[in-house]
Amino acid sequence: MAKHHGMNDLEGIDAFCHYSHEAEDEDRFGRLFGGLPPLNTRSKELEALGAQDGPMDGGEDFDRTDTVSAGQIFFGQFIDHDITLDTTTSLASVADESEVPNVRTPTLDLDNIYGMGPEATPFLYRSGRDRDFAEIKLLTAEDGTAAEQDEDLREHDLQRSPDGTAVIGDPRNDENRVISQLQLAMIRFHNATVDYLYENGLEGEELEGAELFEEARRLVRWHYQYVIVENYLPKICGKAVVDRIKGQGREFYCPRGGEPYIPIEFSVAAYRFGHSMMPERIQVQTSGTAYELFGRTFGIGFRPLGDENAVVDWHELTETDEDRHVQNAEELDTKLATDLLDLRFIREGESSLATRNLLRGQTFLVKVRGWRV
Repeated sequence: MAKHHGMNDLEGIDAFCHYSHEAEDEDRFGRLFGGLPPLNTRSKELEALGAQDGPMDGGEDFDRTDTVSAGQIFFGQFIDHDITLDTTTSLASVADESEVPNVRTPTLDLDNIYGMGPEATPFLYRSGRDRDFAEIKLLTAEDGTAAEQDEDLREHDLQRSPDGTAVIGDPRNDENRVISQLQLAMIRFHNATVDYLYENGLEGEELEGAELFEEARRLVRWHYQYVIVENYLPKICGKAVVDRIKGQGREFYCPRGGEPYIPIEFSVAAYRFGHSMMPERIQVQTSGTAYELFGRTFGIGFRPLGDENAVVDWHELTETDEDRHVQNAEELDTKLATDLLDLRFIREGESSLATRNLLRGQTFLVKVRGWRV
């Protein structure tokens, strides 16, 4: 295409990046700002900071944002579970991020939904008993579950093993009832996309088998990525910031050779801002009743759905075209909801989410001339 006055070739999102970073291995975490001094505080002091009735306990005095719905915070948790998973380090020892595998892919590909696909993770997909959709649709509790549960609740729950454990691409997406319901919503979205493509084809051509699955997964991923870029990020970061990066490129995160990685500063620190914005009580239905995130109605996490009042109506947590009241998130500050300072599903070790965040940040100390400080 011929150039005209004032036109230049689009150089891409890396055009104005003045840094170059990479992880030592593409399946490892990396570091973005190597020269920053580390947090180095006694663990007892961090425990006191994050304890209930301590400085980070928000108590009953919360101020809500005007623009960020509560559903966005859970969606942020879902995104995190799509791009990061550290299964090797602990809160009690120092680690080198270059040696820590990231079990998730550092891309928005929904491997927390699809696992490694029908061949490698067939237990997530329908078996051959459903001839049209064998190994194409994802399983839910509606397809049969061994967990003891009322029949009326099965249509609103995830596939589970005999002991009630969710059989999903990432077990963390059963940590609380809202993230569990979001996982189910994404599974249903995939299955509905399969139905649509099966009935309508693609550009006049019928689809079936592996081709139908791949096309459905591609469309679901595209919708998911679009929502992140055009809705989630503008709400969380501000539209002006997102537009500037889209138009002028990134300044700091510049993977050498274009290979993505997750900076450890992002994974263990910056992205945990959402914990501060989590409400103490959640309203998920039009009844107007708000329940504790961990309690009798919602459960304590990693359990089958046990109460019809815990079924999420997403119009109550996300902005839609319907004229419905939407619960907003809490403002971002240094305090967390009291319930998050004693997570009920943690049986051993530190149960305060605030303290766990601080300890996790201290796990990765910066290198100085080959030594750790």
